[in-house]
Amino acid sequence: MTSQTNVKPGPQERLLGLDALRIVAAVMVVFFHFGEFDLSSSVATVNPVVRAYPFLHPMVIIGPLGVEIFFLISGFVITASAAHSTANAFARNRLIRLAPALWASCLIALAARAMAGEALGPLLAVTAKSAILSPVGPYIDGVVWTLIVEAVFYLMIYLVIRLWGPAFFNRLAIAMGLASGTYLIILYTVGTLADQAPVLAHVAETLKRFTFKVLLLRDGVFFAVGMLLWSALRPDAPKRHPGVIALLIPLCLLEINIDGGAPVDCLIRGAVWLASVGVLILSVRHAEAIRQWVGGRAAGLKFLGDLSYPLYLNHFTLGGVLVFETSRLGLGWGPALALSLSGVVAASVAVLLGPEKTIKSWLRSWLAARPGPATVAKDRSHQRVGDPRP
Repeated sequence: MTSQTNVKPGPQERLLGLDALRIVAAVMVVFFHFGEFDLSSSVATVNPVVRAYPFLHPMVIIGPLGVEIFFLISGFVITASAAHSTANAFARNRLIRLAPALWASCLIALAARAMAGEALGPLLAVTAKSAILSPVGPYIDGVVWTLIVEAVFYLMIYLVIRLWGPAFFNRLAIAMGLASGTYLIILYTVGTLADQAPVLAHVAETLKRFTFKVLLLRDGVFFAVGMLLWSALRPDAPKRHPGVIALLIPLCLLEINIDGGAPVDCLIRGAVWLASVGVLILSVRHAEAIRQWVGGRAAGLKFLGDLSYPLYLNHFTLGGVLVFETSRLGLGWGPALALSLSGVVAASVAVLLGPEKTIKSWLRSWLAARPGPATVAKDRSHQRVGDPRP
């Protein structure tokens, strides 16, 4: 059995290592937020005095990295899925894959917050903003901002395909990575000097606004590394850009630790991030060996990879409400945590097996009937590199 895969992946192949990486990233974020939920409100207010599960609070060190791992994977798999696609087919397939679980999860979050006692009118407004991925919040769920960042990345890929073609992807990745890296260096420098010059503290806070996330300046390095790794790991890659990747990796580490922290925490975050990059590379280079090792467990691993998206979407708002409500039942922390997590997982599985499939089918049929130069082809890119949703 060979451990090296030198054959270009076929259309039916799927990188199981990425499925594992995606579910691990989702679980990291889930336990991070569960460690931050408090008992004073059904909306996650993160009151450190009354944390529901203080023993999970150490996940604050690595939990947020799950988002950056999703961005890394997205840069890789979206580039792979777009490489042989038309602009219209790419846009339609991304809508089909992103929207159904988002819409279903927004309704779950709406129901959870309404049953917790919030006024329905304002909730409907923020639900609508979330469903259309408005760049202006607030949102029904605290994780929606990451999907807006994803959608902006999709838009950039769409424009590149339409204007220049997939051959321009490497240039986009380099430009995006360098622009993001420059922003991060400026942000770090200003933040470091803010204690000495109060005016710089205001500048630092301004640079941290959501606008810079929407512009992909805060997180663009992660997408860029993923894009360049896809190009570099192709057997027929004309350019591998090892120097650019080597430059962007430290910039990713800078973003991960830009808010400081204990040196050991920074080292842990850096190690986890580098390990995630390593898993992505191994998932591609040793895809066949991983498939043979997983064997009959492949279906379960694929299911977990698919589940990571609805789990990510449902854990925050629904999880916060469940944590608050179970705490009022007088249960011990063990049963309360198990009940809350079970509710989140059950809702996520229900979304995956129910409305997500139904809405996908409806969207595919509806979009196929729309006039346009490209019909909606069945997107098999996820079979090759793992589901490209965030």
